[in-house]
Amino acid sequence: MALGRTPFQAVRQTTMRLAAPGIAASTALVALGITNELTATLMLSPTGVETLATKFWSLTSEIDYVAAAPYAVMMVLLSLPLTFLLYVQSRRATGQ
Repeated sequence: MALGRTPFQAVRQTTMRLAAPGIAASTALVALGITNELTATLMLSPTGVETLATKFWSLTSEIDYVAAAPYAVMMVLLSLPLTFLLYVQSRRATGQ
């Protein structure tokens, strides 16, 4: 603001530029955690709703790994873009 910027411009050009990588990384980590978090899924989903996590965990608890494999693959495929985002962010943060 000492350089003639409005408070909004100052926040946007300094604070948000510095906070954006951390916000993106934390969002990616939360999304990865949500993808396979069984406890949150069971607590927050309505009765009768099946998600990837609930279906995967119910089949693995029955030792039906073949039937659980497609759900595991879907969870991995959903996590790949977010994992790549974290990888790019870590490379950028280290200057490589």
